[in-house]
Amino acid sequence: MDRLESHLVAYQSKRYARRYRALVDTVKNVESGIEGTDLRLTLAIARSYHKLLSVKDEYEVARLYTDKRFKESLESTFEGPYRLKLNLAPPSLSKLSRKNGTITKRAFGGWIFSLFRIMTLLRRIRGTVLDPFRYSKDRAFDQQLVRDYEQTVSKLCAGLSAGNFGAAIEIALLPLSIRGFGHIKSANASKTQMTAEKLWTEFEMPPVDVEDAA
Repeated sequence: MDRLESHLVAYQSKRYARRYRALVDTVKNVESGIEGTDLRLTLAIARSYHKLLSVKDEYEVARLYTDKRFKESLESTFEGPYRLKLNLAPPSLSKLSRKNGTITKRAFGGWIFSLFRIMTLLRRIRGTVLDPFRYSKDRAFDQQLVRDYEQTVSKLCAGLSAGNFGAAIEIALLPLSIRGFGHIKSANASKTQMTAEKLWTEFEMPPVDVEDAA
């Protein structure tokens, strides 16, 4: 969990990482009151919540391309002068192909790295009213997934018991199945929601009284 928290500091800010740690610690405190859990639910939520908070958006792409490790990998691969051209699919500039439904990428020259450096410095405005990408369909969807998951975790903590612990872990791990970008990610989220409804029924099922069952 410390590693994931550190990544969120680089991804956006210390404040953003504290938001992550606060929720994970809340789950840890609740789970610690249930015997024999071994913090498996806490670890599951730590993984899923981190995934939702660290989507590969415009700012993250910029940060990764301006990271010194990217330049070092290029220098270790190529000798002498070279020119870079990146094939990217910014949500605000990209369209779906009519042939296969995939996102059409565009080629960008080396000038894009100047923009990337600026975006990397501005990554702390991600999700705020100053964020120009905040209102795009993809970013709004990502933010909604985060809010929904925070509500899910709150609900899990409120009703957690030894009897529904297994279902809780399965629910907690569902975001890991939401892969892809754009319409693909949305479709995977819809499939996950159907699975979640079945698991919530199991989670909320009242415990069976052994004496009554006999």
